[in-house]
Amino acid sequence: MNLLESVAQELQKMERGIAAGDGPAISDALRKLDEAARSGNRDLPPRLLHFLERRSYEKALLFLKEEGLAAGPESGSPGKGAV
Repeated sequence: MNLLESVAQELQKMERGIAAGDGPAISDALRKLDEAARSGNRDLPPRLLHFLERRSYEKALLFLKEEGLAAGPESGSPGKGAV
């Protein structure tokens, strides 16, 4: 799995954690997203990196969905708005 796919997965994991009230899942996803923002400056699109650095996770997930890089609600992941 590449960094971009990992970021998409962690954003979706955080979104599900928020919907379920799962604090440990949210914390784990936040930690991994912070790591990706620190280490992924060459492997991530600049706009996505901007969102991650500023912890604009809803915008980051929307960006990935618009780019076709993250699954939308039709694939079983929650829709936007939960982050």
